[in-house]
Amino acid sequence: ILLPDEDENVFADSTSFEDFADQLGASQLSDLLEAAAVYCAEVLQRPEFSRPLVMRQIASLPGHGTTSREDYLRGFGTLLRQGRIAKVKRGMFALTDRSPYLAEARNLAG
Repeated sequence: ILLPDEDENVFADSTSFEDFADQLGASQLSDLLEAAAVYCAEVLQRPEFSRPLVMRQIASLPGHGTTSREDYLRGFGTLLRQGRIAKVKRGMFALTDRSPYLAEARNLAG
């Protein structure tokens, strides 16, 4: 028997960002950054998120603790320029409909 809360978030059983990224097939840093943003918005239910929150998700992955801050910032900037994420106010960002990972996560949830 499913309780209403469990039924609402299909990713509830995907407790870690690593599992979530695997479900989306994200492996390169740019893909992981976008997947981390989707994770923050959809799983953590934070539609507006900070850049450090996104970066902490990736830093938790095995083998990514040594990725340089500059690489993270460069990748995050690329997502902004591509219009996949947008700045909503100082220090806070949100996904846009141009994010294929957001669409994929919603398809998996739907």
